[in-house]
Amino acid sequence: MRLKTSLFSRAVFLNDMKRFAWAFIGYFVMLSLAVPIQLIMKAGYLEEMGSFTAANNPLAMIFRFRSFDMMLMAVVPILAGVFLFRYMQSKRSADMYHSLPVCRDAVFNSKLAVGALLCSLPVVATGIICIAIRSYIGLQEYFTLNAVLNWMYISVLLNMTLFMASVLVGMTTGISVMQGALTYIYLFLPIGLSTLVVLNIEPFMHGFSADYYMTQKMMYFSPLARMAELGSKFTLKPMEIGGYIAACIIMAGAAGMLYRIRKTESYSRAVAFDVFEPVFKYGVTFCSMLLGGTFFGETGNSMGWTAFGYAAGSIIGYIVVQMILKKSFSILDYKTFIGYAGFVAVAVLAFGVLKLDVMGFEKNIPQADEVDRVYMGYGIYSYIDGYDEASFYTSAENIENVIAMHKKMAGDERAFESRNSDKNSARISIAYELEGGKRLIRDYNVQLDEYRDFLKPIYESMEYKRANYGILKVSPENVEKITLSPNQSGRSSGVSIVDPSEIREFLEIAGGDIKDATYDELENTRGCTSSVNIMLSNNKTLYFTYNKSFDKTRSWLEQKGYLGGAVIMPEDVRYIVVEKRTNSDAYTIEDNEANGGKAIKRFETRDKQQIAECLDTFADGYKSDNEYIIGVYTERIEEGFYGTFDEESVPEFVENFFE
Repeated sequence: MRLKTSLFSRAVFLNDMKRFAWAFIGYFVMLSLAVPIQLIMKAGYLEEMGSFTAANNPLAMIFRFRSFDMMLMAVVPILAGVFLFRYMQSKRSADMYHSLPVCRDAVFNSKLAVGALLCSLPVVATGIICIAIRSYIGLQEYFTLNAVLNWMYISVLLNMTLFMASVLVGMTTGISVMQGALTYIYLFLPIGLSTLVVLNIEPFMHGFSADYYMTQKMMYFSPLARMAELGSKFTLKPMEIGGYIAACIIMAGAAGMLYRIRKTESYSRAVAFDVFEPVFKYGVTFCSMLLGGTFFGETGNSMGWTAFGYAAGSIIGYIVVQMILKKSFSILDYKTFIGYAGFVAVAVLAFGVLKLDVMGFEKNIPQADEVDRVYMGYGIYSYIDGYDEASFYTSAENIENVIAMHKKMAGDERAFESRNSDKNSARISIAYELEGGKRLIRDYNVQLDEYRDFLKPIYESMEYKRANYGILKVSPENVEKITLSPNQSGRSSGVSIVDPSEIREFLEIAGGDIKDATYDELENTRGCTSSVNIMLSNNKTLYFTYNKSFDKTRSWLEQKGYLGGAVIMPEDVRYIVVEKRTNSDAYTIEDNEANGGKAIKRFETRDKQQIAECLDTFADGYKSDNEYIIGVYTERIEEGFYGTFDEESVPEFVENFFE
């Protein structure tokens, strides 16, 4: 009996329940407006809403954590932690509580119990009301009992996690405003810091794949970030539930230990414990440095701007945190300079270790006999998400080809030059799956023209073609419809092939063109292209791009009368305009014309033969190296579309015009 009394104070508990009754009532009212009232409102006009599927059931969606629910979850528990322990941040109230004839553990546990009830009782009461409404009105067919229970337990669990986080942070600071702000920082810190660290390793370790580590799995590191996903993924996995329960227990234990040893005079201090001051000071400086480096590195696209961002971010962060700790603008003294100099020395050493590749990261290239299979593609996401079309290679020849290309990319460190460049650059990702289940992931920004000899044997292999062109693996019996739509116009109709015999013919001829295609033909970006959608009987769709290199396919489409709907033809074009431009000119022809009102020499023609030659040789999209820009204006759309010519592809009559 004495142990119970020493660990819990009934008087403190009842006093807080009276003081914070308004919070219980307010939270319950807001939840009632968000859930039961909405339930009654929508149940009143179900007949007017007509038919709906399980996916868009308006009543079931009420329990799928909409924005107002999540706002309450993100605010109420944290404010509960701030207000319940606010007495610690004032000398008068702290002295009063700690002079009571009860031990600190009893005060702490009693307040923790009030917070736990505030986070759970209004939710449970709201859930019970919803269950009663479901039975009384007869809404069983519209949402299940499990939907309500799921909403209840997730709300309570996340409320408790955020409340415990607020309490734990409150033990480390003597300012209520700081407690609230630091709680949100603390909750976002795992995902935010991980992202900043990953992004800032990339410029210093050539080949490091930031995208591989910055996946959706990082969302699980932060309950606030995970809450943002509840609207679409409104359940928690068993491991998540266990993780949140364990986190609550650990945070409660840690907060209780800190509460026991916290000095009463810690009120009004930014950091309540002296031992945490260096962690707070250099932690803020470190995060500010990474944030500055990320911002200026991405916008400036050079190592020089990245270094500037590190310097500016660290200085600003260090100055701000010193002002917070000293509560004064007078921070410039010898200790301040020494402290910052020490931070700079450690940062330079850390970045130096990364840049010098002390661990041999950049030179780590596996031997062919160590590789079970290898992924290579434009970006790592297909590999991360486990898409069926991910380009995996298992043949010894292709594994050796990828390794050979990897060796060249590992020695080419022009990452900033290639990044965000339009000069036929790309991000190539490689993922080796080695013996024993190990993985080796690399990302490189490269100029594709320089890697043609390495890509050519890979692209021309049947292993590559079968991995990237689903048409080679599909059976005609499983295809319901094939649609071809021009890529270069706003026309959405295109042509459809639905006759089974024509589907079989198209698959055979187009598949044959792909099998016989060379690297240059597969990567051909000149001329008008078509998007081919192959709709299967299982509701899946396969895609590939038809280009003018597929001669047999083009002949078949022309023979069947489909070519005119599949691609833009000269008959579709009213006129074309060509300009020879400089780097200072704008991208579109209209913008060039309006740019300062200057006159720009232009070639314009309505001759169908000349239009046909231009449509066959122009490069689709923006190419900054190409001197000539072409605007194609069709009969169907007014704004037209744009492309470019280089010196090799520009028609002779266009080149002669500008001489």
